[in-house]
Amino acid sequence: MMVWDALEQDFRHSFIDYMVHEKAHDDLRKLKMSRGNIDQYITDFEFLAQCARIDVNDPTVIQLFSEGMPFSLAESCIKLKQPKSFEQWAKAAQAQQRNYILIQGLKKSKDGSSATRPPPAQTGNTTRNPFFW
Repeated sequence: MMVWDALEQDFRHSFIDYMVHEKAHDDLRKLKMSRGNIDQYITDFEFLAQCARIDVNDPTVIQLFSEGMPFSLAESCIKLKQPKSFEQWAKAAQAQQRNYILIQGLKKSKDGSSATRPPPAQTGNTTRNPFFW
């Protein structure tokens, strides 16, 4: 079995797709957050960085990560959290995106619910949370 394993390892090494790293680098440069899905963006970025065999905590890689997000999201991460590492950036971006979604829900609640639902003070139930989330 040892000879067969060595032969198989030599065969795989001879036919490695050397372009995997270059493709991952290129895809990493092109990667942008889409549809407000920060979790997917973080996962894709980490996967491509691993395929490209680069350190996500390298300052140029962190800059690339922040440039792939919408400017307003990256700006709010910097203003509120001042992240330094990739993990801090990812957590800050998730928190800011969560805040954005909650604010959008509050805006919809304020705009669309005034005609269909009375304000909480008029219902008599003060323990009920008026927010739909």
